[in-house]
Amino acid sequence: MSVAALRLLFAGAWAAVAVALLARHWLAPPGLGPRLQSRNLDLGGLLAVGFAVWNLARWRQAKTSGGGRLPRTRRRPEPGERNPDFDFGGPGDRSPTR
Repeated sequence: MSVAALRLLFAGAWAAVAVALLARHWLAPPGLGPRLQSRNLDLGGLLAVGFAVWNLARWRQAKTSGGGRLPRTRRRPEPGERNPDFDFGGPGDRSPTR
């Protein structure tokens, strides 16, 4: 599964949590209504909406611009380019002097 698909999956999951928290008064059984009157659940629903929007924005950005990644290039050192100060092992193993 690609990262873009995971972002879309998480956006859907956060949207489901947001709907469940924000529409709990209509989804809950009648006897459970007074127990679900907390303002914290409203704030949690809004936070879940924010996470869903964030994941959708990241998914959209990855789809439209190729993820904004630079191509991976690795410079290989030349054989004669070794710095003896940073050679911590090898044939001439010497201890550092101060």
